[in-house]
Amino acid sequence: MLRVGVIMGGNSSERRISLLTGETFIENLDTSRYKIVKIVIEKPKEVLDYKDKIDIALLALHGKNGEDGKVQALLEALEIPYSGSGIASSAICLDKNMSKLVMKSQNISTPKWVVIKKEYQLDMSYFQGLEFPVIIKPNQGGSSIGIQIIYDIDKLEKAILETFRFDNEVIVEEWIDGKEITCSMIDGEIIPVISIKPTTIFYDYDSKYGENAHICTLANLEDKELSDVKIIAKKCWDLFQMKSYARIDLIIKEKIYVIEINTLPGMTHYSHLPKSAEAMGLSYSNMLDQIIDEILTHSSVK
Repeated sequence: MLRVGVIMGGNSSERRISLLTGETFIENLDTSRYKIVKIVIEKPKEVLDYKDKIDIALLALHGKNGEDGKVQALLEALEIPYSGSGIASSAICLDKNMSKLVMKSQNISTPKWVVIKKEYQLDMSYFQGLEFPVIIKPNQGGSSIGIQIIYDIDKLEKAILETFRFDNEVIVEEWIDGKEITCSMIDGEIIPVISIKPTTIFYDYDSKYGENAHICTLANLEDKELSDVKIIAKKCWDLFQMKSYARIDLIIKEKIYVIEINTLPGMTHYSHLPKSAEAMGLSYSNMLDQIIDEILTHSSVK
């Protein structure tokens, strides 16, 4: 029987969501096909303790020291196949500044931004050319943790200093008030595109994980819009050399902006990728089977 290690936890600000993702994996894995090995870690090096106990790994990690290529590098050294993208792809996509630079170089629209490092002497001249309101968020982080929307430059410095609690680099990005959609992909194939309508002003942590805090429906897009979204999503998949599954967050307002790319998106009951899969008739359990089959197809594990 295939030994599937479900790796969760970590020490990032997204640990709680990682644990929820991991438990959801375990609840839905077919125990007649797999022997499940629950692996809760604090630090990446702890995966070394399981080198002889698992055949493949399902990564339920989010944020730094889990989604950034460090665990992926260890698993590759151990020759253990894993879900999600490779080392370089994981590192670049978690780094919002780096991924936005790559997108900009390839003419993929993304909101204007400035990156501020903790060691910088903060100077308001950095923000010339940005229009308010702006979104403040950690450069390497997800689950909308540490995100604030700022309408006035006078409140910007305080917001940046507060966000440094979550990361040593902060992104200040123009807020695009448009139609929020998310495009999930499994093995490079686009599954139903979802429209997000948060009940709060913008899509913050409570909107993502609070019950009934957002309305999630199949995106009602015109044929041309949907076609363009799919072209952009596929371009991102290929550009960043993603594997296994991913989620691309976009906003449509006059044109289509890519907000960020998630190489290990949340997979809780509230998360969008499972909802997209369900919309096409793919149960959570069958979705995991498909992800595992894809891992096996590209590895030497039988």
